[in-house]
Amino acid sequence: FCSMMSERRGREWNHGLCGCCDDPSICCSSFWAPCCIFGRNASRVGDHGLLCCLGSAIPLLNIWFGASIRGKIRKATNVEGDGVTDVCTCLFCPLCALAQESQELNDLRTERSPPVVRQPRMVVL
Repeated sequence: FCSMMSERRGREWNHGLCGCCDDPSICCSSFWAPCCIFGRNASRVGDHGLLCCLGSAIPLLNIWFGASIRGKIRKATNVEGDGVTDVCTCLFCPLCALAQESQELNDLRTERSPPVVRQPRMVVL
């Protein structure tokens, strides 16, 4: 947890904390099935998705897991922040945080995916 406390300089989040409606499917999933989104986010940064999904249902443990996963997402995407803001965000706006993190990971996946190169089709006459 102490490593989460060190300040990290970087860029801003692509989607604001209140921008959960930027992607309606993520917004609805975060509201109706937060443990599933939490587990998916955790697995996308290398943690055990099922364990984090189950842990997200246990009070206090969910805040610790949430802040830890949020910190890993910030590190992976070079977003500015620290452990204190991660804990506060997960404590006071957990569903918005889940949506924001999921959207950020989607953006990261899109940025890292190679462009699709289509081969020309051969037409036989």
